[in-house]
Amino acid sequence: GSKAFRAKYGKRVYSWVVGDSFGEPAAELQEFEWKRESTCVTVRDSQLLVIRKPHYNTLFRNFFNEIIINPSVIKSVLKKAPDKRKHTEVMTIANMLQKSPLIRNMQMNDRLHLCKHMRYLDLSKDEVVIRQGEVGSEMYVILSGSVGIHVRERRTHLTSHKNATIEERFGPERRELGAGDSFGELALLNSEPRSASVLTKERTAMVVIEKRDYDDMVKSEHKKKTEEKVQLLRGVHCIQHCSEADLMKLSLRIRQRNYQRGEVLLREGEAATSLFIIVEGAV
Repeated sequence: GSKAFRAKYGKRVYSWVVGDSFGEPAAELQEFEWKRESTCVTVRDSQLLVIRKPHYNTLFRNFFNEIIINPSVIKSVLKKAPDKRKHTEVMTIANMLQKSPLIRNMQMNDRLHLCKHMRYLDLSKDEVVIRQGEVGSEMYVILSGSVGIHVRERRTHLTSHKNATIEERFGPERRELGAGDSFGELALLNSEPRSASVLTKERTAMVVIEKRDYDDMVKSEHKKKTEEKVQLLRGVHCIQHCSEADLMKLSLRIRQRNYQRGEVLLREGEAATSLFIIVEGAV
């Protein structure tokens, strides 16, 4: 009853419904261990998008988690034609690459399909993987080595003479990615020009996912879910200023979770680590 509820959790001072978000300080205050100032409990069965602090950091602090992978195992499997790859081999690759946001958020059957059809790519130092401004059709997951992300400003004059440095040709390096990181995901969801150039910083091995393989089975449903997440993210005040591309990238890294009525989402005094957006139900 309501009296027992108040006795257990205290007086209700606010309610949230579909589209509302709460817990923003957990994501915004990176330098401090923020303690929750209230307890939030679902008042009926609910579905929420949960943004963990590392995922927020990915967007605003260029923070990337590394994953443990075995490039030689992946290479040996991907050298085979797709129809020659055994189910157990494809499953092994899917498990190794599951921290790639796009792959992790897929159903297992979809994940296995992509891993069965992806290809292996081995590049030397200073090779161009993608060029800013070109329309992309591939996504990449780095197995070993590293790449630099270069972005040129619209009005910046760049040179193409043979003695020019990489920065002079492609703009300054904004970020470095290593083993386990992925890039180019947006090319699978739309046909927008690439927002940056990517060049190898050393010999680098990666897997490549082609847009046609992605389109074959998951684009329609996955794109719909992504667009729904982006629409909800636009309503969160601390990330409203982000670009459409950044919101799409963040949508690939967050998951939707179901909660039963009466379940505690956060408790007063606990460390704050997540931001919540209500998809269905109320808190």
